[in-house]
Amino acid sequence: MSTIVPVVGDRKVYFIENDNLFDQIDDASRELMEEYLKKVPLSFTFPGMVDGKAYIIATVNLPRGTPISNLPTEFKKFPVLIDYGTMKVSTASDTYHKYQNLKPRISISNSKLDGRCTLGAFFKTTKQPDKKYLLTVNNGIGEVVDSIIQPGKIDKDNLIKYYCTNITKYEDLRIDASGRLLDFVFCEVDSKYEALVINKLYQSNIKIEDIQFTIYYKVESNILVQKVDRAIEHIFGKMKNRISYILVTNTFEVDTYAKMLLIIHDKSSNFGAVRDSNALVYDQDSLF
Repeated sequence: MSTIVPVVGDRKVYFIENDNLFDQIDDASRELMEEYLKKVPLSFTFPGMVDGKAYIIATVNLPRGTPISNLPTEFKKFPVLIDYGTMKVSTASDTYHKYQNLKPRISISNSKLDGRCTLGAFFKTTKQPDKKYLLTVNNGIGEVVDSIIQPGKIDKDNLIKYYCTNITKYEDLRIDASGRLLDFVFCEVDSKYEALVINKLYQSNIKIEDIQFTIYYKVESNILVQKVDRAIEHIFGKMKNRISYILVTNTFEVDTYAKMLLIIHDKSSNFGAVRDSNALVYDQDSLF
C-alpha cells in the first residue's frame, strides 16, 4: 500500500544553517529530482528547515493539496515534505513612490508600459568613462531606443520631466542554448541625471563599493547572501554555487526547465518577493 508524503502546508521553510547538513540534503534532493522527474511532475527540490527539522522539500507542479504517493517519505535517510508550485518570472509591479535621485532600490519603468521594476546598480565603462549606465531586468523596461522614467508611468502630458535613461542594449526574456534563463537591459543614464546617480541604496546606509561580475566561490560552496529590496527591506538567504534545474511556468509558450541558482531565505522574509526581481544580491564582500 502506498504512503502519502506529508506536506509543508502553512508552515514556513527556512535554510539549514549547518553547512555539512545542508550539503548532504542538497545532494540527496538533487538525486531525488533526477530519479523521480519522469515519474512525478517535480518543479524543483531543495534542502529546507521546517519546524526545526531538516527535510528534502519536493515542490510539485500540481494543484495545492493533491496527495502524492509515488515519492518516498524518506530518501537517502532524509525525510521528504511536499510543497506545491513552480517558478514564475516576475514581470511587473503594482505600486510605486516618487523619488528624486536615481539610486538602487527605487522604481523605474518604460515610459510606455505599466510594468515597473526595482533599480539596480550603476556602472561605468573603460571606453566611455564619462558616461554612466545601469543594468536592470528587461521585463520591466522594453526595447532599444525606448525611454525610461522613474518612478513609473505618470501623467502622460508631463512625462518628459521624468525621463532618466535610454536603452542601448537588451536581451528578451528567454532560455539560451545552455539552458540559462536570461533577462537584462543595458541603459545609458541621461546627462541631466548623472550628478544625481549614486550607488547607495535608497533609505539604507549600504553603499556599493565593488561589483563582482563572476561568482568567485568554488563550485558547490555555500554562500550567505543578502539584499535590500523595495518591498521588504533587508533580507538574508543561503545559496550553493551549483546550478539547479527549475520548472518555469506561465512565462513561455511551453512550460520548461531552466538552469538557475536557487536562494533559500532565512526567517526574516521571502527572498523572491514580487516586484523586486532586480533588487541587488550581495555577500559580505561585494555585489553579484
